[in-house]
Amino acid sequence: MSDVPQDIIYGEGVRLNSELTGDQKSNIFKLRSLEKTLAELQDPAFDRDAKIAIEKKSIFYRNVSRAGLLALWLGIAYLVYRAYKKRIKEGRFTS
Repeated sequence: MSDVPQDIIYGEGVRLNSELTGDQKSNIFKLRSLEKTLAELQDPAFDRDAKIAIEKKSIFYRNVSRAGLLALWLGIAYLVYRAYKKRIKEGRFTS
């Protein structure tokens, strides 16, 4: 990142800057994210247990939503299968 000036790294409009390559832009956003995380961790008001609880809750909801989407997909697949079998039984099968 030494080839990118500091005012570009912390300035606005990085996405629209045509002088930067895509790799440089990606590195700038990674650097910003890491610096934000580091500042959060060094904050004296940072509560580690609260952060862990929030992350666990987020992971729980993510897993529940994945299970729900899988159940929905399986339900739709089952209905399609039943409709297919019904069409074969009635003699309306078309390939």
